[in-house]
Amino acid sequence: MIQLVQALNERWTGPRDDRRIEPPLDQPRPMAEWWVESIGLLAGFLGIVAWIPQVREVWVHRQHEGISLPTFATVLVALVLWLVYGLLVRSIAMIVANVMTIAVILAVYVGVHRLRKAERVIKP
Repeated sequence: MIQLVQALNERWTGPRDDRRIEPPLDQPRPMAEWWVESIGLLAGFLGIVAWIPQVREVWVHRQHEGISLPTFATVLVALVLWLVYGLLVRSIAMIVANVMTIAVILAVYVGVHRLRKAERVIKP
């Protein structure tokens, strides 16, 4: 996976310049960067927690009125692009937060799709 990210990065930005301050992938990052990443992880965690009431409404209470599937699909595409960006810049916070948020968005999307499909079968 790391080689794929490096290849994509070199394709878009040119060959890796060894004069960069950024450490190679096999070396640990400076502590300050981990501190910054921890802020990103906290923000990502709070963003995921914000979706929990929506997941409950769909899966527990079986309520789906007012949920736009095209909007959720657009958000899903945006999150996948943010995930790719996070991989390219090697941001643990962006990778973890986007993977988890994609899972939550998919849960809502699949739940709403199933409920609406079941309603179409019941109604003549």
